[in-house]
Amino acid sequence: MNTPSTLEQKYGIFGASLTKNINRHTLKFGWDFERTHVDGVEANEQVDQLFATQADYEQFGPIDAGFFLLLTTGGLTPQANQIKLRNNYTGLWVQDDWKVLPKLTLNGGLRWDYDSAFNKADNVSPRVGFAWSATPKTVVRGSFGVFYDHFRLGLVRDIPGFGGADIRVSQPLSFPRLFYGVPTLAPDLFGLCLSPTQTDSQIAGQGCPYPFAAPGTPYLGVDHLNKIGGIPANAVVNQSNVQQLSGLSPAAFLTAADAATGVPANFWFWGPFGALSFNVFQPGAYPITVDPRFATPHTRSYTLGIQRQLGSDLVISLDYYHKDIIDILGVRETNIPFAARIDNSGGSITGVNGFGPWYGGTYNGGILSFEKRMSHRFMLGGSYAYVSENDDALNSNLNTDALSAGSGYYPTDSFVGIPTVVTDPGNIASGGTCPGGRTNATSSFYACNGNFVPKAGVFYNGPTLDNGPSDFALRHTFEVHGQLQLPAKFQFSSLFRVQSGFHYTQNAIVPVDQDGNGSYGSVGRDLKTGRNAFTSPSFTNMDMRIARNFRINERVNVQALFEFFNLFNNANPAAVNINQNHTPRLAGEPIFGSVAEYLPGREGQVALRIEF
Repeated sequence: MNTPSTLEQKYGIFGASLTKNINRHTLKFGWDFERTHVDGVEANEQVDQLFATQADYEQFGPIDAGFFLLLTTGGLTPQANQIKLRNNYTGLWVQDDWKVLPKLTLNGGLRWDYDSAFNKADNVSPRVGFAWSATPKTVVRGSFGVFYDHFRLGLVRDIPGFGGADIRVSQPLSFPRLFYGVPTLAPDLFGLCLSPTQTDSQIAGQGCPYPFAAPGTPYLGVDHLNKIGGIPANAVVNQSNVQQLSGLSPAAFLTAADAATGVPANFWFWGPFGALSFNVFQPGAYPITVDPRFATPHTRSYTLGIQRQLGSDLVISLDYYHKDIIDILGVRETNIPFAARIDNSGGSITGVNGFGPWYGGTYNGGILSFEKRMSHRFMLGGSYAYVSENDDALNSNLNTDALSAGSGYYPTDSFVGIPTVVTDPGNIASGGTCPGGRTNATSSFYACNGNFVPKAGVFYNGPTLDNGPSDFALRHTFEVHGQLQLPAKFQFSSLFRVQSGFHYTQNAIVPVDQDGNGSYGSVGRDLKTGRNAFTSPSFTNMDMRIARNFRINERVNVQALFEFFNLFNNANPAAVNINQNHTPRLAGEPIFGSVAEYLPGREGQVALRIEF
């Protein structure tokens, strides 16, 4: 559920250029200016996840049916939702096109970009290129250039330091019937090991049976909290009726619940709809701040290509592209202590969400294409692309607001810096079997909690643990398109495309909190498999259109359209099952990597377009 969002965008653009020809040189100078003035209100969002059985839902209704997670994203005050972006962009450039030989042209230039909001005055980008006519029908081209990103709405709309909205996120876990009606193991991910059906007396003496529970985690029955004041089994308990049911005031019951579950004081509170709740993280403790190391994202681009004309109406091209994508902006917890990976203590601190240039990527691509211009009543074109693109930007949905950080879009490891010497305390004291004692003074090691601990004294960049195929990369893409002019003013056109499947990451049964900050990332990995190490089935699609033009008069034209999408009704995947399977696989458990959802099948439409 979202509240309305409004944006009023005003841009003022001005530019000037001067060209001067001197012998075989063409000199160009220019100035670009853009004024950005954006006012608006960011939306608030609530997303509820309910875990309940059908019987409980029918008996208790949507609020009290079972355990739920109500994610709330928005400003703490109406003023915090306001967007006020102001920026003056200035670009100065100079370029020289030099015709060295009749068949060879070189060009070079220099550009300076400055955004007043970013206040980075060193964004200078050189660019060079050439074009060589090897034969009358063959052209070879190449270039190198640096290209800087600019201040824009999509980049900073939720970054308060740049005038964006101050969006915070809160995600309490709520128990409307205390520990009754919890048909999921999700609470154990946050330290509560609950039996879905058994009472304390039935599980007496048993340890937590779930594989991802920390050693020594107590196993609690469904009636564990009902013993506080003798609350009836399976009763709805909230802030309004707890005193009537237990004899304790709402505040006193919270204190008793903290003690009964062995958690720190003030762990429990009365949350959404008055239900007993605890926070996954502290609400309002995750403002996005601009890190002092902020830098403007930029790309170093290299291209080389050859184009050959075949006959009078056919051209083929072969092009290679290489891009180094530098200083990709994102959010990470910049104050996470290195030692937190040893004892998972990072979740107890107030995290600093630093918005900065933490990520990078590399793109390599080759494209073979052909294009036949319209002649003999038809045109035809197509291309094949082979692409390798890797990055470590785990948050590839490109969100920059608090939702990105608070909901698990930190990198797998937020620590960047020089590791200190730490010693693994082991887990014997908490009921485990790992004695600890290892240190990273001379080499890296894996701690008793499963986390990787790099060697002390050597610079370590935690986000690189997420390096893998980009979310946007497709290894192979082939497409062909064409148009045929038929008699009686009919037109037939079609587009056929085949491409590799999308990359995805396995969600582990026992995820690793690598940096110890209480966040498992957008997908909880165990580091035994890489980010985006798996690929979905391929995609095949053909669209077709038949059109007929009707010229009414000089000013009015009518076009009738008959279109098919996914003409061959291919079953193209939209989502796959990413959860790791148990061994042996549980009854009804989806097979990892199997298709969970398909894109629409064959669709058709008839349309009428009027142009005047």
